[in-house]
This record gives sequence, C-alpha cells and structure tokens, in this order.
Amino acid sequence: MSLITVEGLKKSFGEVKALDGVDLEVDEGEIIGVLGPNGAGKSTLIQILTGQLQPDNGEIEVFGLDPSENSVEAREKMGILPEREDPPSFLTGLEYFDFISDVRDAEIDSEAWIQRLNLEGKMEKHTRKLSKGERQKLMVAQAFFHDPEMVFI
Repeated sequence: MSLITVEGLKKSFGEVKALDGVDLEVDEGEIIGVLGPNGAGKSTLIQILTGQLQPDNGEIEVFGLDPSENSVEAREKMGILPEREDPPSFLTGLEYFDFISDVRDAEIDSEAWIQRLNLEGKMEKHTRKLSKGERQKLMVAQAFFHDPEMVFI
C-alpha cells in the first residue's frame, strides 16, 4: 500500500499556479525529497498533504485517507518539522515537551530525548533563551515523539 498517492493535484493562489497537475506516489520505507526554486510549490504540496491547505483539484490520499477531510486522523500518524518555526518562547524546554505530549496524547521519555539531543541543563530555560540550534533540536524531537509512520521535514 502506498503511504501517499497524489493524482492531478492543482492549487492556485489567484492567477499564480502553485501546483499544476502533480502526480506522486510514496511507498512505505521510501525517502523522497521535493526540490525546486522558491515559489515552485514545495511548501504548498506539504501543506496539502498534511491537511493544512485545501487543493483546488486532484485526488490525494495519505494513509488511505483524504487529508482535507480527515486531517486530524492523518496527522496523528505524521511527524511534521516546520521549516521556520520555533517552540513557544514563553515555555521552558520541559514545558514544551509536556505540551507536545498532551497535544499528541503520547507518553514521552523526556530524559531520553534530553540526553539524545545533548540538552542536559538547558531544559529549565525559556526557549527564547536557548540558542537557535537548541530550539531546532526541540523541534526535531517534537516531530518524532509519538513514533510517527511518516515524517515531513
């Protein structure tokens, strides 16, 4: 079974065609990259696959589900590492881990992640006081906490 199937996907923003007839199939165990210049539609494609944006036309299945109709169910099986996001600046690293645990309804072994990401002694700080690399480590961790079947990076 394919994890992702896309046929004839189209999405426009006014006169701008972001996606014009995209076909894609991704099977279990495959790793793919979506490459292209700025404005090529890469982020638009990911937003549609994760149910954050509605397509104009085309057939899309992720885990056998239409993400525009079953986005929560599909996202429960996904990890998503946003391109430019940071964890909320008013939370400490530990509070952020607890927040993600609650949102994902997942048990998280925080100590294991702290050690794995070399964040010992830093998790009591508000995330705004962490270095960019440390904030990125928190974001990587949140994408994998719930043992997803697929990760969008």
